[in-house]
Amino acid sequence: DVIDNSATAINYCPLTGTAFGWKGFVRNSDTTFGVSGLLYNTNLILYDRNTDSNWSQLKLECVNGQQIGDKPETISVVETNWGTWKDMFPSTKVLSLDTGFNRNYGVYPYGDYITNHDFLLFNVSPLNNLLPKKERVFAVIDQTQSKVYRFSDFAEGKVIKDSFNGKNYLIAGNQNVINAFKLTGEFLDLEFNYSFNNSEGFFIDSENNKWNIFGHAIDGARTGQMLSPSKSVTSYWFAIAAFYYNPIIYTD
Repeated sequence: DVIDNSATAINYCPLTGTAFGWKGFVRNSDTTFGVSGLLYNTNLILYDRNTDSNWSQLKLECVNGQQIGDKPETISVVETNWGTWKDMFPSTKVLSLDTGFNRNYGVYPYGDYITNHDFLLFNVSPLNNLLPKKERVFAVIDQTQSKVYRFSDFAEGKVIKDSFNGKNYLIAGNQNVINAFKLTGEFLDLEFNYSFNNSEGFFIDSENNKWNIFGHAIDGARTGQMLSPSKSVTSYWFAIAAFYYNPIIYTD
């Protein structure tokens, strides 16, 4: 797609349950990405159509070809259920299922894969059993390290300040959606509280500004300002632990 005049690639891996937005820009020009059919640690390998280089989705890096070692520029993406999203953004347009292909998009193709913690289609290494393999977690990523947040810890709605790898973050969420932002400068001095009430506003600050799930100020003196997005993703636990060795698990 083209968003704000920038080529954008939305990529999803059903085996690790991970979705990212990337800028579609390689070798100084716009490009599109495709699914290579290859996997690493059961996770999607993409290729770019400018150079045919291979890109590891969860590693966030080109792993083979002319662009090896390059890292994509990520775009903030959130994962949630349709009801929550519709409450926040009621005028949303949805990608049509009328694709011209004979495909039943209402049928999940992998049986009980989502709920069966012992069912992996391909080998994964290392395996970390600190959490159930298929538990959905929200992971903040910094270089080769990650810190994960469990949805159960945000079940009633919560906004916290946290630090990871020498950086300060704001994490806001409930049982259906979590997002995180880097906190720098004057934003470090603000206090934030959860305030979602089935509308776009998701949290407020100590100056009574209202912010949405993407960290955009939508009401108050700071209207139009934005918090810095984090590099993060919602994922199955086993996948984050395979790509980011010994991830830190947030505890209250």
